[in-house]
Order: sequence, then structure tokens, then C-alpha cells
Amino acid sequence: MKKILMVLDHEFPSDIRVKKEIKTLQERGFEVHLACFTKIGRILTEELNGIHIHRKPISELLHKTHVGCLKFPIYFNFWRHFLNQLFEKHSFNFIHIHDLPLAKVGYEFGKKYAIPFYLDLHENWPDYVREARHTNTLLGRLLSSNT
Repeated sequence: MKKILMVLDHEFPSDIRVKKEIKTLQERGFEVHLACFTKIGRILTEELNGIHIHRKPISELLHKTHVGCLKFPIYFNFWRHFLNQLFEKHSFNFIHIHDLPLAKVGYEFGKKYAIPFYLDLHENWPDYVREARHTNTLLGRLLSSNT
């Protein structure tokens, strides 16, 4: 069975699109592992409806560093560490990244493990960043290259 690691830059469960994608992959014979963070203390490892969920706690302060991740890689390093832990325990045939913020990290892991890398862009991320409240604060404008 082919194993795919989906990486979600949010809590799970979250929006219905992710659940639909997972269901479609499962129907096509994939074993789906989902890596996500938790800010609210959810169970760190569980199996739910055939999905292998791997969560890593993240503080609000660390999560906010994603605004400046292109200038200061603190947020990327959080994900690199988390994904390294998962790859030490599992062998994946594919890596699937949800949304633009973690594209760089997904690309790195695809190259490192010689597996296909899929980037799933759910929205116009650059436009979202320009309009987001957190990037329109003084600190957000200083840290984000996209405003």
C-alpha cells in the first residue's frame, strides 16, 4: 500500500476540503498520514476514520512566526523537526503539502527522500496575506515580504 504524508498548516479536523481529499486518496488505496499542529492540546497521535494523525504542539508565539518565515526560518524549523521525526518512524511514498506557506519545506523533503512532492493551493495565498489582519500590523509589515 502506498503511504502519503499530508502536511496541514492548521488544526485537524479543519475544513471539509481536507477531509474530502483524504477520503478520495483512501478510496484509491492510499494509507494517509496527516501531520498538523495543535494549539489546543488535542491527542498527539491517533487513528480516525483510517487517517493516521500526527500532531505537534505549537505555541501561539511560535505560530505567529509564520508571518516572517521567509526572513527568519523559525517556523520552517518547527516543521522540519516535526517531519524529520515522522520520516524516522515511517517511510512515505509521497508528500502532499496544503497551501503555500510550507511549500519550501515540502520541496526539501521530496528531494531529501526522493519522493514526489505535491503542492495543493487552496486559495490565492499572496492575496490572502496582503489582506490578512496579522500582516497589516506594524510587526506584520516588518516581518512579511508580501505586504
